[in-house]
This record gives sequence, C-alpha cells and structure tokens, in this order.
Amino acid sequence: MNHPSRVLLNRTLFLICSCSLVSTAFAAAPLPRHHRSRHYVSARSRKEAQLQSMEKQLSQLEVDVQKMKKELQTEQETSQKIKTRQEEREKSVASRFKTYGSAVVIAPYTGRPTYSTGSQVLVNSPSINEDLKLLERRKVEQEALKKAGEKVPNHPRLVMSGKLSGEFSYSRPYKGARSTDIDLSGAELDTFAEISPLVNGFMAFTYDNNPNDVFSNRRIGNSNVYLDKGFIVIGDVKRSPFYGTVGQMYVPFGRYSTMMISSPLTKYIGKTKARTILVGFAPARSFSPYARAFVFKGDTKYGNSSLAKQFGGDAGISYIKKKFNTDVGVSYISNMADSVGMQDTGAPSGFQGFDKSNREDLVHGVNGIDLHAVVGYGPWSLIAEYLSALQQFSKTDLSFNSHGAEPSAMNVEGDYSFHLFRIPSSVALSYAFTNQALGLYLPKQRYTAGLLLNILQNATLTFEYRHDINYGRSNTAMVNHGATLAYVPSELGRSDDMISTELSVYF
Repeated sequence: MNHPSRVLLNRTLFLICSCSLVSTAFAAAPLPRHHRSRHYVSARSRKEAQLQSMEKQLSQLEVDVQKMKKELQTEQETSQKIKTRQEEREKSVASRFKTYGSAVVIAPYTGRPTYSTGSQVLVNSPSINEDLKLLERRKVEQEALKKAGEKVPNHPRLVMSGKLSGEFSYSRPYKGARSTDIDLSGAELDTFAEISPLVNGFMAFTYDNNPNDVFSNRRIGNSNVYLDKGFIVIGDVKRSPFYGTVGQMYVPFGRYSTMMISSPLTKYIGKTKARTILVGFAPARSFSPYARAFVFKGDTKYGNSSLAKQFGGDAGISYIKKKFNTDVGVSYISNMADSVGMQDTGAPSGFQGFDKSNREDLVHGVNGIDLHAVVGYGPWSLIAEYLSALQQFSKTDLSFNSHGAEPSAMNVEGDYSFHLFRIPSSVALSYAFTNQALGLYLPKQRYTAGLLLNILQNATLTFEYRHDINYGRSNTAMVNHGATLAYVPSELGRSDDMISTELSVYF
C-alpha cells in the first residue's frame, strides 16, 4: 500500500507535467488566419480557464504535501516519545531490581510498575493466593535482571513494602442520629524474605483500628500492632508449576475482589484466615488450569476437636491474551463457621460471632461452596461471585426464621478505567445480596458506587457511596436454642447510607 505523502507527490508531479505540456502546446500553437473567429476565442478561453484550474489544484496539492509532511513529522516524534518512555520504564524496572544486591531493600513491585497506581505494589497483592503472587514476583524480578545484563544475587534478601490509609465518612444508620468520622483506616508493613531460590518467607504486620472492648470510646488507646499473616512458601514457578505453603494466611476459598472501599458481602460469609498447610499447581502459561488444596485446624469445634480436620480446595482456569483476560473457578471448604465474618459479626449487641460470643462449640460443621469469575477486556472488567452454605446450621448454633440458617451471598461488580483530566481513574458499580444471613449482621441488599483517582504515583483517592437495605420486619435470627437474639429488631425493615473518602499511599 502506498504512503499518503507518496500518493500526493505523484499527483503533484502529474499535474506539473500536465500544466507544462498544456502551457507549451498553447504557447507554441500557431494562430491560423482562418481561425480568427469567435469559436477560436471561445476555445482559447476554455484552455486558459483549464490552465488556471490546474494551477490552483497544483497550489492546493503543494499545501497538502506540506501539511502531510508536518503530520508525518509529528507522528514520528510521537512514536519516538512513546519508544523513549517505554525504554525508560524498562530501565526503571531493571534499576529497581538491581537494588536487590542489598540485604534489606524497599523494592515493592510485584511486576512492572505503572504510573500513578498501587495495583502492582507488594502490599497490595491479593490476600487470596498471596503465596503464588509472591512466587510470580520472583520470576518477574529474575527476568528483569537478566534483561538488564545483571546476575541474580545468591544471598538472602528482605523486601519491604507498606501502606497507610486515612478515611473520612458520613453515615445515616438504620436507626439513630447521623454521624461523621475521621479514621486511620489502615496501616500495614509487609516483609518478603527471599531466602534461597526455592524458599521464601512472608510476614505482614498491621494495626487494629477498632475501639477497645472494655473502653469502647478509646479507639486511639487500642491501636495494637499484630502479626496478620506469616507463612513459608516453597517453589519456583520457572522450574515447576507445583508449590507448597505452611503458616498463617487466608486459605484459597473464594476471591472477594473489589475496587470499592467497602468489602463485598461474600467476604463476611466465606473469607477464612487459618494456620494451614497448602499445596498448589499453577502453570505459568497464558491458558492455565490451576488447583489448590489445604488443611487446617479451625477455631470452631465439633466431634473430635483435637484433630486438624478442616479442609478445602480451589480449582479453575485462567486465560490471558492481549487485551482479554478471564479467571473462572470454584472453591470448597468443609466448615464456613471459621470465616472472619462468622467469628466476629461486628454486631453491637446480642450474638456477635462464634468467637466474640464464645460459642465455638458447634453441633456440626457447615461446608460451603464458592463460584467466582473475572472477565476483563481493555479498560472494562466484570467481577461476579456467589457463595453459599451447602447445609443448614443447627438451630442451636444459628437459626433463621425458626429453622437452621443456610447463609449465602452474591456480589456483581463492573469496573471501567479511563483518564480524567489526564489522571488515571476507575469507576465502579456493584450490587450484592444475602440470604438467611440476618444473624451475621449483614444487610439483605447493597448498592455501591465508587470512583478511584490515581492522583500521584502510588497514591490513590477513592470516593464511595453505599446504600444498604436490611431484612424485613417479619424475619428472625437466634442462637443458643432461641435464648439469644442474633439481630437488632429495631433495625429491621430499614435502610442506611454511607459516603466515604479514602486516601491511600503505598511504598
């Protein structure tokens, strides 16, 4: 295919030649005496008009050629700028990983760093399958060093990362007066130890921003720092798709992905932290089936409580090709009662969770299933997750409307990334609902809208509006053979609203 500028030049040369031939022919042609008529004058006028028209076209083509040359020059300059920026980013990645020659470094990235976003920061690794994400990070590190012509150091290294989050919120609760709050909503320090080519360790320290149990108004006085996660992971995804993990972590049951400040309702029913042993299979390919299995000793007890008999697994398929990516899977767990939201519901009174209310002894365990899918194309992404108990709790442990509760939840979220006044941004909408989860202090329905602005490198500002609709007035939830309420009756049939703004920085 001919380039546009070449086509214009060819047309220009053709017109120049044509004009030259016409002019020459017109000037050299003799004027016969017998053609001194009106007809001859008319023919001469037509030729003069044709010549003038062609000269105008030639002038316009010369202007178009100059314009096209300028456009081509601009395109070349833009292309060079993009290439230069790409080279600078590659050098930035290599330079960051070159610092790994030190024993202790702050080199937080799990992959190629992107402008003004914390999504690739070590501290923001997904809490589910975090061990695998860290192994993939080492793979990216080694590839970056080799590309830069550097050797991978063979001594242990400690990589550090962290985050701080401040939040302002306005709320109109189910009942009572409206309120506002300012809080340090998050503070975390992560350490990733690269001990040897196959052995790694991870620790995450965070602080408790909840009020003290005894002095409920002394929130600052509480602020305890504690070990949130700590585990050893053995594996090398470049050599083998198999890996193993032991320690305290979130087991791979569910996903709970969201862009919002508020956690999805599925998290409160299913997300489980435990001291576990895990084995996994995850090939490093664009189209990859994966599988994980885990076993742990839960806090809730039934049958022979001396045995580590809680178990589960996760399996699915992930696919990545250019702008398109998807991950579809299913998870299973033998007892949902050990989930974070069932151990501590956050209720102000009555049943506050199996751990909080000291009711860890159950009649029987309740197994659960989770179906999750993420589909992304370019700036668009869709997240869907459904989680449910596969059997009812005993009426003694947790009931709903006079029978054993069988809680479930679903969350659907759509995200779109774009630039707002040159600021990388994302907008999200989500809808969630629960069923038979009144005793877990969860709403019946939730609508959420969020806007995330990457205002500076590794600094995000998020705005969120959340609307909850509670269960109806005819519903009940009880524990302890119906002797203890597991809900607040005055909040039934009502709704609440919350507007939140969160500023987060990552390093």
